[in-house]
Amino acid sequence: MRVFIALILSFCLVGCFDEEPKSALQLLKIQTQMSTPTGNFEQPSADRPVQLPFDHGPHFDYRHEWWSLHANLVDEQGNHYGLRWLLLRYNLNDSQKKGWATPHLYISHFILTDEDEMVAFERFARGGIGQSGSLRSPFTLWIDDWQWQGEDEMPLPATLNLKEKQYQLSLEMDKAPFWVAFGDHGYMQTDPQAGHHIYWVGAPKVHIQGQLKEGNKTFTLTGMGWFDHQWSSNKFNDKQLNWERFSLHLSDGRELLIARLRDNIGRTKHQFGFLIEPNGKQIALNKGDFQLKAEGIGVAGVGKRLPLIWRIRVPEYQIDIRTDPLHDRQWSHFSIPFWDGPVFVTGSHTGKGFMELTGY
Repeated sequence: MRVFIALILSFCLVGCFDEEPKSALQLLKIQTQMSTPTGNFEQPSADRPVQLPFDHGPHFDYRHEWWSLHANLVDEQGNHYGLRWLLLRYNLNDSQKKGWATPHLYISHFILTDEDEMVAFERFARGGIGQSGSLRSPFTLWIDDWQWQGEDEMPLPATLNLKEKQYQLSLEMDKAPFWVAFGDHGYMQTDPQAGHHIYWVGAPKVHIQGQLKEGNKTFTLTGMGWFDHQWSSNKFNDKQLNWERFSLHLSDGRELLIARLRDNIGRTKHQFGFLIEPNGKQIALNKGDFQLKAEGIGVAGVGKRLPLIWRIRVPEYQIDIRTDPLHDRQWSHFSIPFWDGPVFVTGSHTGKGFMELTGY
């Protein structure tokens, strides 16, 4: 969603250029570049529906684009894990220059949670010099040695390899049973008042297996993931950094996505959702179709208190559920911090999923 991209763009203020910032003035220059449109970029349009498999690949004529995986995993002992991996591409301008002069900047996140702790890593790189990039065929995403590798134009099936410090994760992901082009054939207005719109496709049901090596220990992991891909050319600012998002796998085989965008004083600007049937059919949920309410506060780390227990009701579809985090301490201390982690579902349905919180 567009507010998530806004948060990621802000991360680039401290890393998305070829040398360390030497002064506050240099940081201000980068921030100005990224918040002010420079160049002539394509814009999403309802008249141009998403076309697969072509649109799984990169769209360099759009200002920004990201691919993301959330995964709920268990090891052979039944211990629970959460994974979040993201690669975002951002264009500083519409230049077609190559090599070190390329306008393409990349940022990536690797967040791993177990039942005791959470570790989070972020990387920055410039495109055009081989350090990071995205390819349409075979579908490939990478930043240094973090790599998503598909077999052809499709993102799935694929392998994902991540290594940082004592953690080494190697996953195999099955072919997606279906793809969802969210909204109107992949076109969505994410903030009608501001005129913001995106293209969005996803695979909400991704079967995963693999291994996690932590020092001299090895764990075999299996589970379910949710893969998203969005691209747009919207302008963003710091007033768009507040939201809650839930991506949930329900026990009856359906998936539920709920999102709420807030302004700087906590008022709801826009909310939307999707209920996805086991065959991939999407049911759009508008503001009046569901209720989202915080029901419990937790300490996310360093004394930060957040609403971490939530109730979601979708009366027409007999959904009345509560989400609880794997544990409270899933606050990512990135350039701009946020809470992101696995949750459990109870109530009318059971299940698992992920929750994202920003702006707290």
